[in-house]
Amino acid sequence: MECPLCGYAFAPQEAAAHGCQLCPLHDGCGAISCPNCGYCQPSTAKIEGRLRRLARWLRGESPAHENTPQVQGWTRLRDLAVGTRARVVAIRGFSSRSAARLGGFCILPGAVIELLQRKPAFVVRVEETTVALESKLAGGIWVQSFLPGEEALPAASKR
Repeated sequence: MECPLCGYAFAPQEAAAHGCQLCPLHDGCGAISCPNCGYCQPSTAKIEGRLRRLARWLRGESPAHENTPQVQGWTRLRDLAVGTRARVVAIRGFSSRSAARLGGFCILPGAVIELLQRKPAFVVRVEETTVALESKLAGGIWVQSFLPGEEALPAASKR
């Protein structure tokens, strides 16, 4: 780090362990104090982490630590083309409550689904049920598209 006041370069370990010594909150504020001049500045590590997570969430990206399958042929439901039929192979990155709700709509591993629409919401057909899903949910459903000529179940009749 470099002190913005005096320009002294130091490692964060050299800084005062508990922030500014004059501050009544010095035991828990997390400020970094320059060992040369005593200038206190806030530690931005927690704030930066929170802002990065917020930015990922706003962009609709999944967390870096998410357990994403690395199986060839698997793709996320949100990456399918409209009209594509595929088999659900995994549901990842959800709480057990969210996974149970998807199961209530028959969106389970082994189910054959068809993507009907992408915007404003992902609309899928599972057997005789049509369900609208948010992008976050569509991103956690992993599917495997059928090969040309491979048929799953007959398509539901259009009404």
